[in-house]
Amino acid sequence: MIKVLPFLFLSVYFSAQNSITGKLYTEEGIVLSSVVVMNMRTAQKAISDQAGSFSIEGQVSDEIRFIKTNYYRKSIIVSYSDFSDPLSIYLVQVPTQIEEVIVERALTGDLNKDHDFAVSTKAVKLNEEMREYLKKPLKETVYSHATPSSFAPRDLSQGQIPLLGIGGKGGLVGLILEKVRVQNEKPNSSGVMKFYSEMNTTFYNEFLNSYGFDAFEFEKFVIYTDKNYGLSEKYWNNFNEDQIRAILYRSVKDYLKLER
Repeated sequence: MIKVLPFLFLSVYFSAQNSITGKLYTEEGIVLSSVVVMNMRTAQKAISDQAGSFSIEGQVSDEIRFIKTNYYRKSIIVSYSDFSDPLSIYLVQVPTQIEEVIVERALTGDLNKDHDFAVSTKAVKLNEEMREYLKKPLKETVYSHATPSSFAPRDLSQGQIPLLGIGGKGGLVGLILEKVRVQNEKPNSSGVMKFYSEMNTTFYNEFLNSYGFDAFEFEKFVIYTDKNYGLSEKYWNNFNEDQIRAILYRSVKDYLKLER
């Protein structure tokens, strides 16, 4: 039993050595909860608690990333001292732009005070357009003896699709062939850029929170996946969100192995 104890202590020691702990703060020193803490090598994630504390497994040279909405992402590279000394991590908040508020002076009802009240440029333009319109002579109404469309004989062929109009714009077969042609058509550079923009709008925040991808890294990941799975050719004119999401999550596993 005595011989086993040293190995037991060593096991506990090395187990503790694999754990990185610490607290998260704002620039002002306020604790930050609900911060995603992610080991980029293992893809393991932890969340800081109400006291801002976190704990995550790791090894020396691992990249630990800290992610929270409306804060700049921060990363550290694990060193030996990080296993023994708790970390203090400070996140910087992303500046929020405040829309300019224009305070306009209201009319008081006193002519002496309101005589210089500025009329909006839109109102001035509208008044000018109305004056010009009123100067124009009235147009004489020209009566037509044509039968109104409501009382015209019914066209029995209206709304019918000619089944034999193969290749024609109005034919059913023509419509089917046109749809197949568009689906098989490869996108030009403009189509690819539009597809990438829609990918960013739809999936960026999802992969930011799940894998810590910033805008640049997400764009690299999309290009990598497009190259391997032909996303833009398949979905540039038929954006199927569920199918694309399934491919992205299948691709991210290989991407992380290559990039980390």
